[in-house]
Amino acid sequence: MGADGAYSVIFSADQAHTHAADGPYGYSPEASIYEEAVRRAFISGGDLAHLLDIDEETVQGGAKPDSYWELLVLHGLLKELGASHPLHLRVRGPLLRHDACLHCS
Repeated sequence: MGADGAYSVIFSADQAHTHAADGPYGYSPEASIYEEAVRRAFISGGDLAHLLDIDEETVQGGAKPDSYWELLVLHGLLKELGASHPLHLRVRGPLLRHDACLHCS
């Protein structure tokens, strides 16, 4: 934490990895179920607590997302900060984003 009480948190949240039968993780119908649950959590008030209701088999056995654990940590952080929705946090300074692996070549 900085001297002014500011801090930065970075969440990397790849969604389901099981959308294609010929992909590295194969196909699972749970991929769409998981991603729809995440989408609903964000657009219907941003209550990420709903993610706790996703069946464990959907997450670990079917969808195989990286994002689930990061989103649960985000949920805890938002709860601790008293923010009701991820978009209600005030962002000061640059917001960085990348869409490609910067260290893969």
